[in-house]
Amino acid sequence: MVLGGINAANHVTVVSVTYGDRRQFVEPMLRAALDQGVGKVILVSNGSPWDVEALAASLDSARIEVFRLEHNLGSAGGYAMGIAHAQARGAKLVWLLDDDNIPQKNCLAVLLGAYERALAKTRPEMLAVLAFRADHHTDVVYGIYPTKRGSRPDSFLGFHILDIPQKLWRRTPWGKPRMLKDIPAAIQRETAPYSGLLFDITLIQNIGLPKTDLVLYADDIEFTRRLTHTGGEILLVPPARLMDMECTWNTKRASTSSSFMMWLQDGGDFRAYYSARNLSWVETHTKQPSSSVYLLNKLVYLTLLYSIALINGRLSRFRLLYDAIADGEKGHLGINLKFPLP
Repeated sequence: MVLGGINAANHVTVVSVTYGDRRQFVEPMLRAALDQGVGKVILVSNGSPWDVEALAASLDSARIEVFRLEHNLGSAGGYAMGIAHAQARGAKLVWLLDDDNIPQKNCLAVLLGAYERALAKTRPEMLAVLAFRADHHTDVVYGIYPTKRGSRPDSFLGFHILDIPQKLWRRTPWGKPRMLKDIPAAIQRETAPYSGLLFDITLIQNIGLPKTDLVLYADDIEFTRRLTHTGGEILLVPPARLMDMECTWNTKRASTSSSFMMWLQDGGDFRAYYSARNLSWVETHTKQPSSSVYLLNKLVYLTLLYSIALINGRLSRFRLLYDAIADGEKGHLGINLKFPLP
């Protein structure tokens, strides 16, 4: 793969973040990343209690560098440190991977091809491309594409009363989405996860590093929204495939039924707290919501959530979520000592 006269894969630096004892995920991720032909891997050990350095040395000591943090700083802190380290090391193209991602055959080559084509009309500091993950991009498979600007600015935890008719229609036999035979080769997105995101390092000079006091969850949303809301472009590339070894707690497959039950019983308290707090912060501090419509959406959603919590004996989780939302709206970020990271 040629990009600007260089062997592009060899000039890609992977940045990944791990925590806890996750060797069973980290090792196959590293092997798969190296098989893609990348020039370097920077693996941030986010307070991991095992010998990550020994694993790296056994696989490829020349290409894998471990950047160790003494304490878990969350995904925001881990990726911020890893990207900054890659920048200091002279990285050109950066590819972010979660520690449980397995790039499928030719994933990076396909992604680089899409990136090179997009450069014909977009400057590198204004462009990122994203690999496809089936569990996270089901809307693409069914032809449901959000606009470039994404969710409505006055949504509450992603909920908006104006979306109700469409959601009800999709649950009928006539409106039920059907899987597409032909999926577009590239689709614009408003935001993106860290997993599978590839960009030129000049993008960091343009939008900055992830916001570390978000700690965990929605930090990737805030980070990538900076790009698209300043005129940049994120392209999802469905032919470039990533597989997740572990199911994320708040995906549809992981959740038991509705978004209400996801919030009320999935993921554990610390995941629910940081997710609700940070999403609330993003919605009230990075958008320009209409206060009256936002409050209406909030009232409707919390009333439904409370009713379901009451019926299912989950009032303690409801109170946790309510407090998390209040913290987000007030801008109380950082690590909450009530919810330490593992």
